[in-house]
Amino acid sequence: MRSRFLVLSLLAAASQAPGQFVWQPAQGKVLITPSFYYDSFRGAYGGGPDRMKLASPVVFKTTLLGVEYGLTRNIALDATAGFVANASKRAFGSRTNDAGMTDTSIGVRWRLYSPPGRSWAPSVGLRTGGVIHGTYRTNLPYSSGDGADAADASLLMGKTFGESGWGTYADGGYRVRNRRVPDEIFASAGVFKNFGRYSLSGGVRSIQTTAGFNLFDPGFTFPRLKERNRTVEGGISRAGDHNVVYQIFVAKTVEGRNTGDRLIVGMAITFGL
Repeated sequence: MRSRFLVLSLLAAASQAPGQFVWQPAQGKVLITPSFYYDSFRGAYGGGPDRMKLASPVVFKTTLLGVEYGLTRNIALDATAGFVANASKRAFGSRTNDAGMTDTSIGVRWRLYSPPGRSWAPSVGLRTGGVIHGTYRTNLPYSSGDGADAADASLLMGKTFGESGWGTYADGGYRVRNRRVPDEIFASAGVFKNFGRYSLSGGVRSIQTTAGFNLFDPGFTFPRLKERNRTVEGGISRAGDHNVVYQIFVAKTVEGRNTGDRLIVGMAITFGL
């Protein structure tokens, strides 16, 4: 039980969105995860492989609160909301800054299949959810989001390998957005390893729009860019007493289009109730 709680806490925090993994709280149990992220970029990708260098970094400071609840043995609810502030001294010619509520995510996920003990097959789940856009300013080169409401669905998979402590996770899905903002395809995959009270994870994550403009195309707006961001991510967590888990994590853009070359570091605490 501690091992599953440790991994679920680590992965939920590192993904910035509880509910993206097939593992979920037991019926009647709650996971509460406050987290903080420091996100910055000084380089940016245009419509091709070349990067642009900005005059100074753009910095985002985000505080989130994620909650998961085990509604039944195979159904869980999740929600994430928070506050974001960003600033730059002169990346776009003069000091820029903004602040507001982040996009709020809500969802429900079903565990469709959980294999018997020694089966080679992974656990499989389905999540459906929605996004309510935040209160930050949009159509700016330093906006914290695209200002669109959305609905999404994703397939979730995960596998633990007996008493070895090793496991894998993966998800993939599609997000439909309004306000003429392009839809998104998203996916992730990775591995983790438990060491007693500790757990390590590492993986890759991709999100990209299905249409849109390149930077500086005639008629382009920032919410309607054809964007792609692929990152590597990793984290470590430690289980404390009384169902508390402490986590630190990092993610780095390795390939992109019309997006910042981002480095994200964060920390979180998960409480199991």
